[in-house]
Amino acid sequence: MVLEADNKALTITTHRVRYSGRAGGSGRIASIMLDAVTGCEVTHTTYRAWLMAAVLSVLVGFYLNSSRDSTPLTVGALVAGLFVVAYLATRRQVLRVASASTQIDVRLVGMSLEKAAEIVDTLEWAKNGRYWLRETRHLVAAPVGSMPAGFSQPGAGPYPQQQAPSASR
Repeated sequence: MVLEADNKALTITTHRVRYSGRAGGSGRIASIMLDAVTGCEVTHTTYRAWLMAAVLSVLVGFYLNSSRDSTPLTVGALVAGLFVVAYLATRRQVLRVASASTQIDVRLVGMSLEKAAEIVDTLEWAKNGRYWLRETRHLVAAPVGSMPAGFSQPGAGPYPQQQAPSASR
């Protein structure tokens, strides 16, 4: 196993990416072989319109506020608070691992963009290692002059000149 998420929903091994999740009354298990992974992305989505609506409601509250009655200001502040809660509830960061036939979408809750990038780096590292392992099996009997760059001798190992990404959990 190369990497496993804290909630055990996503697992990256030396051969595959596996997702096992449950939402509401349904569940999903998906597995993609590393050789079949065609892409990986992290998307971060926010809806700034909620924040603009919050600012607007406070400004309307100030505008409608009279010197004797602070009700419009209070209502504007409460509505602004609801808009801020809506903004925070709709922010999302999703990791997508795709192949030709399926895709795995994992919502990354409370994770920084740097940590998400580490997951992508780890996945790419595992995929490259899988590729190099497959290629070195063919090179063991090959003449020395026909080896790809990065190999000094046949059987040099599955991960030549590659550093594993730092996987801080």
